[in-house]
Amino acid sequence: AAALVDVIVSEWMGYMLVCENMFPSVAFARDRWLAPVGGRMLPESCGFWIAPFSHREAIEDMHGFWSSRPYGVDMSRLANRAIDEVISQPLLDLLHGPESVLSQPAEVWKMDCRTVTSQEVLAQTLSFAFDICHFAKFHGLACWFSCEFGAGVPEGLSTGPDDAPTHWMQTLCFAGLTSDACYGLDVGLDDRVEGSLSWRALGRGLALELRGAVRRKLARDVIPFCRKLELAKPG
Repeated sequence: AAALVDVIVSEWMGYMLVCENMFPSVAFARDRWLAPVGGRMLPESCGFWIAPFSHREAIEDMHGFWSSRPYGVDMSRLANRAIDEVISQPLLDLLHGPESVLSQPAEVWKMDCRTVTSQEVLAQTLSFAFDICHFAKFHGLACWFSCEFGAGVPEGLSTGPDDAPTHWMQTLCFAGLTSDACYGLDVGLDDRVEGSLSWRALGRGLALELRGAVRRKLARDVIPFCRKLELAKPG
C-alpha cells in the first residue's frame, strides 16, 4: 500500500482562482495519499470574490494612446474599435482606490480543499446581487480570490483590490453594455446589479458567461447584459 502523508502543500491557484486547471491533479494526490484522519491541505480553503467595478483609468489610457497620433498617424477613429476588442475578453489588471469598487464585495463561493471535487472546480454557476454605493460608470464584474491555511496559520492570502498587489491581480469581466460599452453605464446610489457568473474549464483556460441586469432607480429602467468570454492561460 502507498504510504500516506499528513500534509499536502500546493500552489495551484491560477487567475480567477481556477484558471489553468491545476487543482484536479492536487485532488488526485489528496484522494490517493492524504491521511483520512488528521490530514491537512494547504491552503485549507479558498474563497471566490466578486464586485461591480469601474475602471475609467484603463479606458482613458487606451483611448489616449489611439488619440495621440502614434507614429505620426491619426488613428483616433480606431479608438473605440480598439477598446472594444481589448475588453471583449477578461482583462487582468489592478483596481486602484475605493471609487473603483462600486459595492461591498461578496464571497460567492467557498472551496474546501479537503472535500471539493474536481468537477466542482471545473464548472460553476454563481449568483450575485449588489447595491451600488456611489455614483460611477459601471463597467462589469471584478473577480479575485482569497486563501486560508487553517489552525496555527493566522495569516492568509487575498488578491483583492484592497490588498497588496500580486501577480494574480484582479480579473475584470466587462459587461459590454450598449454600443459604447467601453465607456460604461451611469449608475448611482441604491441602483442594483444582479445576475450570474458561470465558468467551465476549456483546456488550461476558462469559458465564462456573464448574465444579469442593472436596475437603475433614478432612470427607472432595467438594462440587461449577457457576455460570453474566454480567459486563456497567459503565455
